[in-house]
Amino acid sequence: MIAWTTDGQFHSGYFLLVMLGLVLNHIALNMTDDYYDFRHLVDVFTTARIILIRGKRNLSSGLIRPNEMRAVFTALYAIAIGIGLFLGIMRGHFVLLL
Repeated sequence: MIAWTTDGQFHSGYFLLVMLGLVLNHIALNMTDDYYDFRHLVDVFTTARIILIRGKRNLSSGLIRPNEMRAVFTALYAIAIGIGLFLGIMRGHFVLLL
């Protein structure tokens, strides 16, 4: 819808920016969930069955440090917000409401 507003033409660049913003936001959200699960010791008592359902936990297995993960998901949120602001400026204030 953002790629097609005001002039009735589809703009593939805006569409790709929306998709990139959505993907980055979703990745950041998953990382945020893992980070706070780790901080609240949710992953300490996981069993093999839970690991199969929820996937491998990078923080609890020591593959990444909590501060590094927080820095990455914060940067991803900042990029997604930047994309949203850019689209809001370029396509109108209605986009900012979304």
